[in-house]
Amino acid sequence: MEEEIEESLVLEAGGGDTSVGETSWLHGKSQMLDEVNQLVELMTAEKSKLQEKIIALESEVDGCHKQTEQLRLSSERKEEHVSRLQLEQSALKEKSSQ
Repeated sequence: MEEEIEESLVLEAGGGDTSVGETSWLHGKSQMLDEVNQLVELMTAEKSKLQEKIIALESEVDGCHKQTEQLRLSSERKEEHVSRLQLEQSALKEKSSQ
């Protein structure tokens, strides 16, 4: 691919003439292409790191959802237990008042 771009640049520079100015211009373009490729590699690596962080955060969120659900169920059980105790207490009060 780089060769195709360089060939294209040579053609744009004057149909294959390789005067000193055109050669320098092509060298500059080649360096810019190398820098762009390095940036793409860096960005790709950064993207991978960010994707790993996203996966870790999603896993953490899933854990929080599970814990929230467990706490909700525990709270419901405790409320049911309190209700039963209140009913038992009411029944005992009725018996003692009779």
